[in-house]
Amino acid sequence: MEALQHRIAISNKWFIQFVQNLTMTQSLEILHFHFTDGKSGCLSNSEILFRVINHGTYHRGNIAHALHHAQVIHPADTYTVFIHELEPERRGLQ
Repeated sequence: MEALQHRIAISNKWFIQFVQNLTMTQSLEILHFHFTDGKSGCLSNSEILFRVINHGTYHRGNIAHALHHAQVIHPADTYTVFIHELEPERRGLQ
């Protein structure tokens, strides 16, 4: 578990630094690659970042769904819960 935590921390640090230093020009740069099925593809850096973020939400949703069906109590982990925990002043009434 310690090795996994270390590898995830390194990956997170890389992503944060990459996004913080990404210029508009670099975000539009197109990268060409091959999918695992061997077919060619191309996406911009922005599209790749969106894909990584979106794919993560897919897995989170599947885990929450599985926990719900297993009748396991689990915390709400939606964006609104996260942002209001991070910035509680945003819970103020209008």
